[in-house]
Amino acid sequence: MTTATTVSQIDALRRFREGEHAGIRDRVREVLSAPEFAPVTGLPREEQRARALSLGKALTAAGVTTVGLPEAYGGADDPGAGVAAFETIAYGDLATVKSGMHFGVFGNALRRLGTEKHHDKYLAGVATLETPGAILMTEMGHGSTSKGCARPRHTTQRRRSSSSTRRTRRPPRTSSATPPATAGSGSCSRG
Repeated sequence: MTTATTVSQIDALRRFREGEHAGIRDRVREVLSAPEFAPVTGLPREEQRARALSLGKALTAAGVTTVGLPEAYGGADDPGAGVAAFETIAYGDLATVKSGMHFGVFGNALRRLGTEKHHDKYLAGVATLETPGAILMTEMGHGSTSKGCARPRHTTQRRRSSSSTRRTRRPPRTSSATPPATAGSGSCSRG
């Protein structure tokens, strides 16, 4: 027995799977179908970075990157749509993932962890990509993906409120910060 699947059945299943944010996903797919978003391989690093920034600005101009930010700063104040857009952007060329890091991770970290002062100073620039952002994650004792980079030792001090003693912890030299690929030039130099 063969069951024929119709286009309307496939569309209904896709709408069910994508839920209330199907509209933003459709919009992102429409934007990503433009020729400028076709994957390009073999570019030198600086050209790839310039291309990633250009694609980020194109995504911003299309209005698909800031839906999770507050309306006061150029967004739609819809975190669920922001996550759906971020996820759908990742289906495109990997250069577009950097935009997801900027808006989805950096922008939302600033939104959730920053104060009103930070929001007023930075979020409008984040929304337009005039203030590009990066994330540096620190995980003490977890090693580093930047093999061979010497990292400074970090000291953690804790004071017990019940006494006047302090406990100082100095992690071993193997503890380090783990920078994502977008954080710097790829070298181990500090500047």
